[in-house]
Amino acid sequence: FGSRLFNAMATAAPSESQNYNAHGRAVRWADRLFGFRWSRRSGGLLHQLNLAVLCVVTFALVPDHRPADKAIRAASGAAARTGPPWKAVGRASLLTCGDSLPKPPDYDYGIFDFPGKRVFPADILDDLLSWGAATVHLAPLLRKLAGERRGKVVVLGGSMPGGTNCIQPALPVSSAGSAGKCPAGAEHNDSVCVLVGKSCAWPARLELWLRAAFPGSEVVVDNRAVGGMGSRSIAAFTVYFMHGHSDADLVVLDTSVNDRHAPFGSAVAHEDLIYAVREAAPQTGFVAILGACEGCEDCERSHVPLWSHHGIPVLHMLNITRRYGQDVWPSLAPGVDPRHPPYPTHQAIADLLATTMSQVWPRICGGATEPPALRKQPLEPLDLAQKPCTAAKVWYIFGDSVPFKPVITSGDWTVMRDLPNKPPAWIAFTQGSKMTLQLTFEVAPARLAVSYLRSYQNISDMSLRIASTGREVVLKGLWKSKLSTSETVWFSGGEEQEGTARGKFLQGVRMSNETLEVTAVGNGKVKLVGVVVC
Repeated sequence: FGSRLFNAMATAAPSESQNYNAHGRAVRWADRLFGFRWSRRSGGLLHQLNLAVLCVVTFALVPDHRPADKAIRAASGAAARTGPPWKAVGRASLLTCGDSLPKPPDYDYGIFDFPGKRVFPADILDDLLSWGAATVHLAPLLRKLAGERRGKVVVLGGSMPGGTNCIQPALPVSSAGSAGKCPAGAEHNDSVCVLVGKSCAWPARLELWLRAAFPGSEVVVDNRAVGGMGSRSIAAFTVYFMHGHSDADLVVLDTSVNDRHAPFGSAVAHEDLIYAVREAAPQTGFVAILGACEGCEDCERSHVPLWSHHGIPVLHMLNITRRYGQDVWPSLAPGVDPRHPPYPTHQAIADLLATTMSQVWPRICGGATEPPALRKQPLEPLDLAQKPCTAAKVWYIFGDSVPFKPVITSGDWTVMRDLPNKPPAWIAFTQGSKMTLQLTFEVAPARLAVSYLRSYQNISDMSLRIASTGREVVLKGLWKSKLSTSETVWFSGGEEQEGTARGKFLQGVRMSNETLEVTAVGNGKVKLVGVVVC
């Protein structure tokens, strides 16, 4: 009994070296009291008495780092499932290097629970992630959360992380909380709470795991995903997407579903996005997700070398699908949207990210926290005309604007949503509808980014005109591609676009108090997503 008790106390020590030192002190005190040299092989009553004193002294000398299971369950609001419990905080406020994090499926899934969840082998990540890269990039977030501090995750992407087609019946209304109301983000449908959109998508599921793993910490997961946005548009609007997130600890890039359609997600545009995010959040780590959608192989060829170049870990859903079957991401199943898989795929992504974090935690613990380094030399030469303006002070994005407001001069320009899963934008349906935007450029040469909707049907062109010079360009809305998405066009008065139509557009422009006229051409829909002034 004494040996077992001692071994139990030894496992409660914060580290092997600390346990050995405390054990040594306890043995020396026992020697002084009894004149007896402790040995595991010693027998008899004196040995048992010695062990008893040793246990008492060791309890006094060894800090109590055993998991406080009841406190953990009370804080997280749920008990651990069958399987090994995870350790969090005993008397100390910090996780220790000997503690572990819960590994799916051994935690409470709460409203996201459903039968038949996919359980992956424990070693699945050994061949699918770079341990070194994952360790470096996850360190800022996990160390903050382990110290019961605020940890922030920002998700950038399109309709996939936005939860398009993600619909999960979650809880009967009768068990959904006070007054029979559904949880935040869910919808009430025939006495059942239904998770839809972002409340159903993988970022919300990952947030639940982070709260279970770090019950004493403040977890912030801001899902900034916007349907139809690829890397080029997100990079151009970095000032908007990263607003208020300069303290982000981890940025997850889930852009492959839209990036597979060049030029919206070319490697150059995606690298622009990475550099822009790092400029906006200097301490952040990165994780990239490569989807298993139809056509994502193109993104695999363009983006994986880029992520490898910068040492960014990749959750490679294409490889996981190739190895474990199409049911992980059912892109080829009849009646399934290949770009927007159902909710079990979102749970699989969240669980794989959670498994990654739980497995790299022992490698992270105890090291110094430094921002993960990116290569200063880009993989491919960057287009200076499209360098994102992370400190822009004038922008019009998703129906919002800083510091000026658009002026509607004619027609039916309206801030509205054309689809429930899309953000607001300026939309007109009548030919000749005009509005004006006030421009103030920060530095010369003047640069301007304009994002608008392109589609294969029911779409018209858009005219842009600089009031002081009369220079005009027409942005084509219709194309042959069976895709409706935002396209971002850059205009630069610098030498990088010299002699081109886009370069000439800003020649002679006033640096302040300039006016941009936006006019609908034709009777189809025109949608202005945003304008950023550099």
